[in-house]
Amino acid sequence: LDRLVYQALVDRSSVELIGRLPPSVFGWRLPAGGPKPGHYAHNDLQWDAYRSHLSDASSAFDAALTTDVVSCFASIEVDRACEAVSERCKKGAPVDRLLGMLQSFDVNAPDRTGLVQRSTASAVLANMFMSVLDDVIDAHALVSRE
Repeated sequence: LDRLVYQALVDRSSVELIGRLPPSVFGWRLPAGGPKPGHYAHNDLQWDAYRSHLSDASSAFDAALTTDVVSCFASIEVDRACEAVSERCKKGAPVDRLLGMLQSFDVNAPDRTGLVQRSTASAVLANMFMSVLDDVIDAHALVSRE
């Protein structure tokens, strides 16, 4: 039941959380055109778009940066994720409940760190959290093209 409530709360705020992800972000995202809360892009189509993007990039550039965040969900500190949610979302009972759930997940599972594993809601929060890194990479990619 907790996971269903967690997902519903993240779905409700999903446009505020990840509605403005750049096109270079693939998977666990809202569709780029006219995002609606809780209506996510199909991951099979995201994977196809990602593979196509890699193929196009390999034809256009001599070098590439690849990244992989090991234990991504576990590496996201719940307090910092809560701060990011608070910065992006309008205040109110649903956001307060989401923040409370995140903090309780953290406290009630001392042997595990970070966001809940195997959860679409956590994937949304991870994309929100990682958007700062996406912005840095995009800014440097633009500089290198000039």
